Amino acid sequence: MTKSRLSKTQEIEPVIDTFERKEKLEKLFEEEKKEVKKTKKNGLQKVRDVFVSIFTIIVIISCWYAIIVKFILKVDVPMVGGYSALIVLSGSMEPTIMTGEVIVIHAEKDYKLRDILTYRDSGVLVTHRIVDMTDDTFTTRGDANNTDDPPIKKSQAVGKTIFHIPYLGKVILFVQSPVGLASVLAVLIGLKVMYTLIRTKQEDLEL
Repeated sequence: MTKSRLSKTQEIEPVIDTFERKEKLEKLFEEEKKEVKKTKKNGLQKVRDVFVSIFTIIVIISCWYAIIVKFILKVDVPMVGGYSALIVLSGSMEPTIMTGEVIVIHAEKDYKLRDILTYRDSGVLVTHRIVDMTDDTFTTRGDANNTDDPPIKKSQAVGKTIFHIPYLGKVILFVQSPVGLASVLAVLIGLKVMYTLIRTKQEDLEL
């Protein structure tokens, strides 16, 4: 009888050990999954923080750059590598270029008929299409106009429109205004605070 009991005990013990091992492995697996999720969440949070910080810095630098260049240095068309970006304030080139769009121009050595030219005229920047030209002059006209502009000297040319971006100019003008800048900064600070509070609550729940 004793031998039989021992034999039965020896047969049952390995089964119990197997269940315990499975439970331990499942617990370890769940813990590892939680750690992986935490790592991914922390990675995403860092990426979001970086993007928010970069966006904030870009907005602030853009606004101050515009203020310094325009009002302090008094440069009407700041060029970088021969390129510059301008905001269209009138509808004389509609529907090709709408009011409030940003145009990117490039200073060229030679201009051709049908090029959309930005030039200086009595201290004002004008962007119209070249409709006629001589050795020394350009004649331009806005696409929405019925008459040609007075001829200008080629030395008045600033650059040719390479491409244009819809609506961006309106956004930039708003952000550059005192009210717009204050609004953007307030929204960014509010989002940052909300994001920090949400992240703190998530960390507390995980603990």
